[in-house]
Amino acid sequence: MLKELKHQEEHVRKVTQRIDEQKANWFKTPVSTDGGATAQTNSPRVSAEMAVFHHCLLPRCLLSAGDAIFAAKFGMAMHKWKVPQWSTLRYLQGVRFFVCLTPKMNKTLIK
Repeated sequence: MLKELKHQEEHVRKVTQRIDEQKANWFKTPVSTDGGATAQTNSPRVSAEMAVFHHCLLPRCLLSAGDAIFAAKFGMAMHKWKVPQWSTLRYLQGVRFFVCLTPKMNKTLIK
């Protein structure tokens, strides 16, 4: 059992090191701070956290409670890892919106 623990700790260390090396490249494309056009391209852009929210969190939330918890924790891990161009506040606003909207959606679907 101690051998397995050491193996798991080594794996966590390697994954953490890889995240530290790669996180600067995750959201390299300029992201608008207001959800509008970027200064460089003058085209509409979705913020990094809203893209993650819509493409990662929402689909997993619909699968199961465990998947929803994993996805929410991943968003908070992005904050912990200090990922460039990641706004935890904007991410949490999206989560709050979803949590507030879900009961209304469920009532509509039941009717």
